[in-house]
Amino acid sequence: MFLPLRRFVFIGATASLPLALSCASETQSGSDAASMPQPSIDASGAGDIAFSGVDAGNIDSLQGTAAAPSRLIVFVHPFGMLDEAFTLAKPTIEATSEQGWSIDLTAGAGPLSRTLQPLAALRDHLTVVAGMAMYTNFAANGMRPDMLLTGQKQSVYSDRMFKASGPSMDWLVAQHNKSESGVPLVVVGRPPSGSFSFDAQGTMIPAKESPQAAYVELFPNGTLAAACQAGSLPAAVSVSSLRPLGEWVDRMIPVLTSAFRCDRTRVFTLAPPLPSNEELGIGPGSLDQDFADRVGPPGTTNQVHLRAREAMAKYNAYLAEQVARIANALEAVPEKQATLLDHSLIAWMSQEGQPGHRSIPWHLVLVGGKGMGLNTGRYLQLAQTHLVNEGGSEQMAGPPHNQALVSLARLFGLDTTTVGLSEFSVSAGTKVAASGGILGL
Repeated sequence: MFLPLRRFVFIGATASLPLALSCASETQSGSDAASMPQPSIDASGAGDIAFSGVDAGNIDSLQGTAAAPSRLIVFVHPFGMLDEAFTLAKPTIEATSEQGWSIDLTAGAGPLSRTLQPLAALRDHLTVVAGMAMYTNFAANGMRPDMLLTGQKQSVYSDRMFKASGPSMDWLVAQHNKSESGVPLVVVGRPPSGSFSFDAQGTMIPAKESPQAAYVELFPNGTLAAACQAGSLPAAVSVSSLRPLGEWVDRMIPVLTSAFRCDRTRVFTLAPPLPSNEELGIGPGSLDQDFADRVGPPGTTNQVHLRAREAMAKYNAYLAEQVARIANALEAVPEKQATLLDHSLIAWMSQEGQPGHRSIPWHLVLVGGKGMGLNTGRYLQLAQTHLVNEGGSEQMAGPPHNQALVSLARLFGLDTTTVGLSEFSVSAGTKVAASGGILGL
C-alpha cells in the first residue's frame, strides 16, 4: 500500500545508531518549587485547568534560573495492545521483519493506526516503539505485576503481595530524579496487591487506591505555601458510574498538574480502573474472559473471535484517548518557554503483549519529552530476529522489553545498562541479550 509523505529508515538488528536519551537529571530547589503558582482544580473533578492572572513569563520568573525538572508518568493497563489495530503498514520499498523500519509521524506524514489515532493531534510529541517482546512472561500467564517494570522473572507471592527480585524502573527513576522535598514516587490505582512498583529490596510499593488518596499524600493540608495552592480535594468516582475510567482520569489530571507545578513529585505510576462496557460500546460480557481471552489468532473468521477483537480494538483506542487527555492537560501548562509536556514523558504500556496472555509483540507509546532529549515524532518498528516458542507456537520476536526500561532510565539520567535480567534463554543453547537500550530510540 502506498503511504504518501512518510519518511523512514531501516533499523537493523545490528544497528549502531546513538541512543539519544542521555539527558542528565535536573534538580530544582524546594523554595523555587514552593513559590510556583498552581492551577485551580475543579471540585467536580472535571479536570479543568486555569492559571488565573499568570502568564508564561511570570511563571518563569517565579521559578528562577533553575532548569525545569524531568517528570515521568507510567500509564499501565492489562490485556495488551491488539497488534492488528496498533501497527502501521510497512514502507513502500522492500523492508523485512528482520530489518525493522522507522516512519515519520509528524504533521502530514500519513494516517495513524486505529489505536494511535486518538493521539493524532500530538504527533509531534509522539514516539512509538513497536515489536518488542516480554520474555519475562514466557513462563507465566502474562498478568504478573512484578514483571513489567522490574524486568525480572522470579518473585514470591505471600500475604496478597508480590515480592520482586529487584527494583522497578519507575522506582529507580524516582530515586535518581526526586525533588528536594516531596514524594519520590506516587503509585495510583488498583489495590496494593496490584502495584507494579518495587523498591531496591523488591518490596511492593502499595498503590493509592484513588486520585483522592494521592492528593492527600501530596498535599497533606490542601496547600504547601501561599503561592502553591493545590486546589480542592477531587471528588470520588461514583460506584455506579457508566464511565469509571473517564471519570478517574477527570479526577487524576489536576492532581498530576498540581503535583508537577509544586514539584511535589516527579514520578507517577498510574494503573487506572477498567472502563465499563458502556464506555467502550461493546455490549455485555467480561472484558477479560469474554473478550481479551477470546481474540483467537490473527486472520480468524470465527465470529466469537472477531467480536472479541473488535472489543479489544475499541478498548485500546479508548485508552489512547485517556493518554491524550493527560498529555493535552500537560501541554496547556506553560513552563520555561515550553510546557509541562515538553518536560514530562508519558510512557503508556501494557502488562502483557497481546490479549489472551500473549507476550509477543509488546508495544510502547511515549508522549512528550521534547525538552528531555527525546527525538519525537517517530514510529519505530523493531527488527524481529529471535525465534521463540510461546504456547507451542514458534514465531519471530523482537528485543526484550527490558531494553525499553533501560532507555527510559537513561533518559532520566541513570547510567545503567540493565533493568532486571541481562539475558534470557529462549531455547536450548540460545540466549537473547536484554542489556542496553533500544537502538535508534
